[in-house]
Amino acid sequence: MPHGKKGKKESLLLKRFLEDLQVTLDLKETAHKLHITEDAAGELLSVMGKELFGGACELVLYVDGASRGNPGEAGAGAVVKDKKGKTLKRLKRRLGTATNNEAEYQALLMALRE
Repeated sequence: MPHGKKGKKESLLLKRFLEDLQVTLDLKETAHKLHITEDAAGELLSVMGKELFGGACELVLYVDGASRGNPGEAGAGAVVKDKKGKTLKRLKRRLGTATNNEAEYQALLMALRE
């Protein structure tokens, strides 16, 4: 976890980033709302992974989302594996009506939360 003033600022930005990404489901729009570049948003995703899982833990996330009709009936799924390939979690969720992109983002968010 980050320490000190910079660490608290990073943690707050990560929290705002995840909250906004969850609402907008659009990385570019989230970056714009937070007044950061898309590259910085990608870095935040990386930092978020380190925050959630620590530096010593390496995980591989397989995520996918789909919608029938775009927008239409949608679902999201994810598989979380350790660095040796052992499956740690299998996740799936019905999303109701959503676009394909929304389903993809929801799959990523679901995997990051688990």
